[in-house]
Amino acid sequence: MFDALPERNGVSWNAMLAAYAQTGHHSVEAIYLFHSMQVEGHTASEVAFTTLLSIWSQSGQVETGRLFFSRMICDFSISPGREHYCTTIDALGRAGHLGQAEELLKSMPVLPESIDFGSFLSSCKLHRDFGRGAQVAKSIDPSKSAPYILLSDICRC
Repeated sequence: MFDALPERNGVSWNAMLAAYAQTGHHSVEAIYLFHSMQVEGHTASEVAFTTLLSIWSQSGQVETGRLFFSRMICDFSISPGREHYCTTIDALGRAGHLGQAEELLKSMPVLPESIDFGSFLSSCKLHRDFGRGAQVAKSIDPSKSAPYILLSDICRC
């Protein structure tokens, strides 16, 4: 169906990437589609990079995700937004690179919010790193309960 479109635009390319992400098609297909998009003269958008980073986070392909996070900045002059940071923090954390995930969390150009901390704390729970989770929890807004619930879950592990 996508191949039959008379004209493809950013929306159709992003929709196709999202479809790959939702149906479990990962790295090879996503990279091929990404390159095809460029060959046809379409510039990658922030949305495309969010989807790509999500694909690699879910599939555990941390190095590919890191490469595309860097390419987004260097090759496409796209400043990463919160969603790019959060997805990359999630990918690093899931893969057990908690130190790198924490560094990225602390280096965000915007103040981390509850969702950013939650992503990191979920990884601390997964890898049973209470110390790191407790240290980061000191930075969390006390009026937000979700990260503290995750922290208490880490303690139970």
